[in-house]
Amino acid sequence: MVSTVHAMERLAGGQIDRTAWFNRLSLRYPHEKLQALSKWFGMADERGLRIASILVDLHADLDAILAALLYSQRDKIDEIPILKSLRGLDHMGSMLSSQKKTARIEQLRQMMLFMVRDIRVVLVKLAERTCAIREVKSLPQEDQVLLAHEIMELYAPLANRLGVGALKWELEDRAFAILEKEAYLEITQVLKSKRLEREIFIHNFIENLQRMLEGAQILAQVSGRVKHIYSIWRKMQKKQLAFSDLYDLRAVRILVPDVATCYEVMALLHAEWEPLVAQYTDYISHPKRNGYQSLHTVLLGEDGLAIEVQIRTFAMHEAAESGIAAHWRYKEGGGSEALSQRINWLKLLLDVMPEEVDRDVFVFTRDHEVMMLQKGATPIDFAFMVHTDLGLRCKGASVNGQIVPLTYPLQMGDQVEVVLHKTARPSRDWLIASEGFLATKQARRKLGAFFRAQAQEDGIASERCANREVPSFGAKRGVSEQVLDQRSVQKKSQTFLEGASRIQIQGVSNLAYQLAKCCHPEPGDLVIGSITRLRGIVIHRESCSNVAYFQLKRPERLFKVDWET
Repeated sequence: MVSTVHAMERLAGGQIDRTAWFNRLSLRYPHEKLQALSKWFGMADERGLRIASILVDLHADLDAILAALLYSQRDKIDEIPILKSLRGLDHMGSMLSSQKKTARIEQLRQMMLFMVRDIRVVLVKLAERTCAIREVKSLPQEDQVLLAHEIMELYAPLANRLGVGALKWELEDRAFAILEKEAYLEITQVLKSKRLEREIFIHNFIENLQRMLEGAQILAQVSGRVKHIYSIWRKMQKKQLAFSDLYDLRAVRILVPDVATCYEVMALLHAEWEPLVAQYTDYISHPKRNGYQSLHTVLLGEDGLAIEVQIRTFAMHEAAESGIAAHWRYKEGGGSEALSQRINWLKLLLDVMPEEVDRDVFVFTRDHEVMMLQKGATPIDFAFMVHTDLGLRCKGASVNGQIVPLTYPLQMGDQVEVVLHKTARPSRDWLIASEGFLATKQARRKLGAFFRAQAQEDGIASERCANREVPSFGAKRGVSEQVLDQRSVQKKSQTFLEGASRIQIQGVSNLAYQLAKCCHPEPGDLVIGSITRLRGIVIHRESCSNVAYFQLKRPERLFKVDWET
């Protein structure tokens, strides 16, 4: 477990000895780099020191440590980029509580990684949440459960994804103790009852192992390995095993200088003890997705019981514990060539992330559900992703509480709310790519299907009206004569005319027109006409949001119209 504050850095009253704490930094970081941190150090409170201590033990860089020290002042200080970026992660817990599906929770995890261009922001947040779960007993029971869910669903998986094993295991065990209290207590009691027997076995096994390694002139560090409570429970659940059937409750870790020695030690172990071949795994040649590397094998001890052995280099072990934090230690010259190889995946992650940020955006619904859309998506794209009916009924949108055009490109972290018609009233102009209403193929496909179905219905209606008289055009045709297709007008004019209530278009009566389905103007409303490529003359309410768009982008399409009296 990563320590919070070393015992020697405590004063008699329990407070942190700030001088001793700062002196510890001088042993690990260059003096010139500490100067920049020292001018802020006096602003750090005790909680900031506890958060920063976690990052010191992970060998994080001083920028991350400084952000941790000043975590409580993150809303007040703009000079520190990491600190400023942390504000965007403050509401992740409340967002998580609204996620009902596993896929949505995964999107929330992705959002955390995508919305920050500096992964150290997430690292500081992981350290802060670790402090929070350590201090959970001071919270009401309901808040303890909420925090445990947040840890288990969001932050522990993120720690795993970033390879920070030292935090992953602690976060999982502490959250599990709250969420599954009875199971946690049962496992800990069984472990406690068999501790002496297990410790004697491991002690003897390590002595034999060290004699073997010394005889082979192999420099190695051997230690017993703590098995984490949550991983025991998860394996029992996944494989339907009883506690007594678990083979890796007795575990040993061997650390050696280089990769070649890892395989040499593995060969010696398999020659000395009987291996369970099916349990051998080579994570050095085939690392885990988060970059973890190690050799795992299971041997049968002299008593016929199994013991798990992990073999890795010192650099692999440090990287397994510190994960992404090791990246900056290596950049500052504190790592080995093996560590360089181990963190190649981290460099790749950091290089890819800006491209990922440019490709996708994550936004939120009014209820804080997270949605992932391609970059450039609009409120209409958002509405169609939530539900087809919402897309068809969309007439306006607000983002972060402000009214925006329907062509507004959504940004990372926007909270979007759409304004709806009572019925479906989409505009065909949404399908015109140059207008910028839609960016996603999904929305275009859904909208196109709606208009195809509508066209089929219109065709049936036209056949029923085939014998009715088509109104003729007067001598003065105004602007309409330049844009209306005569065959289209003859086919649809009866459908568009409104019985006794007609429109005068620049003084001309009996012209074919269509009442806009986005705002459904009625006799007596203040109206305005627009000319479209696909539907000829369309009549809108003057207050229609689409009219505001036309006035901004296509004012030449608008002209005055009145209801006939």
